[in-house]
Amino acid sequence: MQEETKAILIAGRAIWRMKLVILLVAIISAGAVYYQQSKTPRMYEANADLLFRFGREYYPISPGEQRRNWGENVIVSLDAAIFTEMRLLTSHQLFDRTLETVGIDEVARSPTQEDSEAPENSDGDPRLSGIRRLAGMFDISRVDGASLVEVTARHPLPDVADKLLSAHVENYLAWRSELFDRDASAYFEAQLSRARDEHASLLAARKSLVTEYGILDAPLEREMLRRDLTRSEERRSENRGDDGSDSSADAILERLQNINTFESLVQPLDARIEAVLDNIASLESEEANWNLSQDFGAAVAPSVVTIDFRTANGSPIGVSPTVGAVLAGVMSAILASLFAAGYGLISEAAGRRSGEEIESEGTA
Repeated sequence: MQEETKAILIAGRAIWRMKLVILLVAIISAGAVYYQQSKTPRMYEANADLLFRFGREYYPISPGEQRRNWGENVIVSLDAAIFTEMRLLTSHQLFDRTLETVGIDEVARSPTQEDSEAPENSDGDPRLSGIRRLAGMFDISRVDGASLVEVTARHPLPDVADKLLSAHVENYLAWRSELFDRDASAYFEAQLSRARDEHASLLAARKSLVTEYGILDAPLEREMLRRDLTRSEERRSENRGDDGSDSSADAILERLQNINTFESLVQPLDARIEAVLDNIASLESEEANWNLSQDFGAAVAPSVVTIDFRTANGSPIGVSPTVGAVLAGVMSAILASLFAAGYGLISEAAGRRSGEEIESEGTA
């Protein structure tokens, strides 16, 4: 206990002896921090939370497949879908759109810059440097355990921070709509029109063959002709002594040959007509499903919803230059005091060992 008390007294004396040095270190540190923070504009930040309710853009319904509810038979995992959306939010093209919306001058504006002054451009392409500067003002992160993504915009001016966040989110939603929410009605109309035109041309070709050969029902007519041919053969066998030829039998055989020719021409047409009708039915079903999906999405909610938008108005992030200087001075004084106390204890221990060595040498 006496040793601890003695050590504390030694440390206190060392700190007192170096009090001017400690005070000087604290003042220099506080001044340096105050100067640095006063030269660096304080940042304001605006935040927005985006809620994702993914639909057919990640969980598609293939043609002919039974419709599914959201979340069933997921094709893409939720993590992969969220990561894809975050890549869109941080893409060069989206920052380019935001920069075009807000303007390079607005992004570069600072609190000390007059409205009439133009910001200085860095070397190289000013647009590329503006995109890089703009990207550095944003922070895109996922909220742990949720299908939420937080978008944060930071700027020395609170109104510019709000403007940057609003423009970036709006451009993202518009770009996402261009990528995922494309209008398929023109596609269905074109495909159905092409299929119906083909169906009409096939029917016209079939009708032309029917008119040319005069055959409406080939199987029925073939059966009737075969009966007539049988009866003709029977009459011929009864009249064997007659040297005259049976012209009716020849006509029947010729008609049967025409029927065979007709069927060889019309069967491929009938097969194609059936395939085209199946295609039309499939397209009409898909168009109905797409219309239902569009109506459902419009009636329920969009895939991405901004559930929280926090403006940058209020106190800036971080501490003020005065508070920062005070904290830096206090921390520097504490560190300098610890250094002085340690130096004093080490010096006292070294002096004690030196005295003991001198005393042992004198005794010897």
